[in-house]
Amino acid sequence: MAAIDPLLQREIGAPYRTTYEITTGAGTMVAELMRSMHWETNGRRQTLPQGCVAKTAAIFVHVPPKKG
Repeated sequence: MAAIDPLLQREIGAPYRTTYEITTGAGTMVAELMRSMHWETNGRRQTLPQGCVAKTAAIFVHVPPKKG
């Protein structure tokens, strides 16, 4: 989310900065994308950098796909 948040601020503008549902929806979509690329949450959350609209996000770790 730390990398995506500034892009959303730039592209969506004021609605992203002022509508809570947009940030939660963005977090859900990013999580789904990460999982589709073999990343999983490690159960922890981290505070996002200053300047991000979203305040926290899940931490993801890469899980290589199973072979066979």
